[in-house]
Amino acid sequence: MSKEIAIMDGSKQIKITMDDVRKLICENATDKEIELFLRIAESSNLNPFKREVYLIKYSDRANIVIGYEIYLKRAELSDKYQGFERGCDYAKVGDKYPTRAWIKIYIKGWAVPLFHSVKWNEYVQTNQAGIPNRMWANKPETMLLKVATCQGLRLAFPNECGGLPYEETEIVNYQEIKPTLNPNLNVEETKPNNISPETELPNEAEKPTPAEKKEAKKQATTENKTEQALSMTELRELAMQHQIPDFIGFVMEVFEVDKFPTHFTPQDLIRLKQQIELE
Repeated sequence: MSKEIAIMDGSKQIKITMDDVRKLICENATDKEIELFLRIAESSNLNPFKREVYLIKYSDRANIVIGYEIYLKRAELSDKYQGFERGCDYAKVGDKYPTRAWIKIYIKGWAVPLFHSVKWNEYVQTNQAGIPNRMWANKPETMLLKVATCQGLRLAFPNECGGLPYEETEIVNYQEIKPTLNPNLNVEETKPNNISPETELPNEAEKPTPAEKKEAKKQATTENKTEQALSMTELRELAMQHQIPDFIGFVMEVFEVDKFPTHFTPQDLIRLKQQIELE
């Protein structure tokens, strides 16, 4: 395959090369993984620089996943799409986590809407102690509804949504992913294997307050000038340990930008490491 593809963003043509993917999206991906990523992006006209599709790799496992909103956009292209309803069910009032999420999709010409549901225990992403990771613990309905919505729209509109990569919440179980830690990482940056459930999630009183986080961000660019910067691959692995699933979004939030930066100084990389460790 050519080392460059072209996709359309409205009336504008965007060119993406294998080097772009390796430098800006996933530097530890192999040539074959990048080639497959570019083929999928080209065939489905997905722009990775607008966070429509991702190439995510931890250890020796690579996944190509799609941005959640793409399913909604593609469904709206169908003249049969007439909206949907969705929600979550709980075993009893007051439960923290739902038992399932469901979606009811209205399709022109159908006598009854398409109904699809997914179970919590089949899709919740957990750490090695079996505890829901940060995103699933803090936003359980949001995460499970994503799964139900993407699967339901694929069933309802196969012409528009068929062949698209899965959304990340559907396929990545962080309990199964074991990142290969760089041997140069300090001992303090890694977690011991015998973490108990009680120590895995810190007590609310032990978490930094918003004010403390803000102050830490101010100090991040000036403190520890002699600290060694990690590579982007090592930072992704560190983010994985701290239960940060959307690394690209996290980086954009840290630097307060709308697009993923194309260049990082050593101090930028040190700052990212410090912000990851605050989570």
